[in-house]
Amino acid sequence: MVCLFAGIQGLVPTSPDASDDTAAVSTTTIARTTLLDARTQTGTLGFGNPADVPFISNERSGIVTWMAPEGSIVSRGEPLFAIDGQPVILLYGELPLFRSLRFVGDSFGEYEWLELNNARDDVRKAELSLALQSARLAEAQVKLNEARVLKQDSLLDEPVTPPFVRRMHSVDAARARLRRIEQLLETGFTTPAELEQARYETAAANADLDAAKRDSLQMYAAAETSMADALLEQHQAERALREAQDAQNTLLSSDNANADIALLQENLAALGYNGAASNIIRQWQTDAGRSASGLIEPGQVVIASGAVRVAEHLAKVGDVVFSGQGQGNLPANNMSDLIVRYTSTQRMVSVPLGIADHDYARAGDSVIVTLPTGVEIPGVISDVSTVFDAQGLADTEIAIPDQDALGTLEAASVDVEFVVGRRTDVLAVPVTALLALPDGRFGVEIVANDSTRLTAVSTGLFARGNVEISGPDIVEGLPVRIP
Repeated sequence: MVCLFAGIQGLVPTSPDASDDTAAVSTTTIARTTLLDARTQTGTLGFGNPADVPFISNERSGIVTWMAPEGSIVSRGEPLFAIDGQPVILLYGELPLFRSLRFVGDSFGEYEWLELNNARDDVRKAELSLALQSARLAEAQVKLNEARVLKQDSLLDEPVTPPFVRRMHSVDAARARLRRIEQLLETGFTTPAELEQARYETAAANADLDAAKRDSLQMYAAAETSMADALLEQHQAERALREAQDAQNTLLSSDNANADIALLQENLAALGYNGAASNIIRQWQTDAGRSASGLIEPGQVVIASGAVRVAEHLAKVGDVVFSGQGQGNLPANNMSDLIVRYTSTQRMVSVPLGIADHDYARAGDSVIVTLPTGVEIPGVISDVSTVFDAQGLADTEIAIPDQDALGTLEAASVDVEFVVGRRTDVLAVPVTALLALPDGRFGVEIVANDSTRLTAVSTGLFARGNVEISGPDIVEGLPVRIP
């Protein structure tokens, strides 16, 4: 706006007598029109944001055996690349295939969901493991109780459990025999050797009792350890069961009401396949060059919104590619599992807009794109991103309905004219018709009857060299002087 005012700041009012030749006065008429205020930004012509396709498989790795040529257009039902001789086919849609399905009947509602079957198997295994650990815990508890009884009995002067009762009887018997032999030795009816033997037997009985007491303490400690291990293993089994159940429930809650099956069915119908589900899937796989297994898995197809253009090969034929699906990290010597990069087949313009300019770009609005050749072509704002990068810029995507107007251009810097202001059904004159009045307002010279008169006006929108004006004497078709 400032630049428009700058060109008229030096103008001063001209009196009606300032010109003796009114026939030579240049005039225009006040017109009723729509004014558009525009702002031009620099954008980039291209094929839009690229998408990279990785190798997805339950297998650890595969070999790239074929890729569609760079620059080629791949449509529905055509292969994008091949792994181990198996083509990966392009289908149309929005939801990628996320599960492995085997169709077993005439209806698309009759299928086996392999991941769900595996999840159910994991739940059953976890339940069996928990039952086993519970039994082991119960057994460990029984042994701990028995060990506790022995331990407590070992501390009594008069034990009651059989192991200690028997040993206590042995100790008592040995002591009694030792006392008899000591008495006999005093009367001379035995020998010192028999006394030593009795003393030895008494000591051995006491040692056996003490060893049994120590064994009971060690047995109790071992039983406590076994009990702790059994508790830990049961907790781990319970956690494994919860995780297996959560995984199963996650799968059940993510089926998207079988939207992926509907997508598959729609694509097969569009390719001309109709009939029993299991039969047409195998026929389609045969026609596509795949093994006719009836099994549809992630990685067998690539889902895109429409036909795609192969922008770049990210691998080479013969390369070994690694799948990260369920296999942990990729090998250190090959950190990429990407195969091809594709774009839309339609050329479009991307314009990075700052926060201050973001509001005037609205999806569905028309814009004018100026090519490097100077040719102006219409465009339509298709998407306005709300994600700003570190520089405070967000991309606005502009579709070009008339692709032929672009000629052979595939990539170029272009100018995009956005409408930032609009005034409909207003009266306007060229900006050059404005005169600066001494009081700071603006006016125009109305030409009437071979004379001119200066009339103050209120200004509105300045746009493309014109300005909106209004005032008591301002009407459509009135001629005004252009200095």
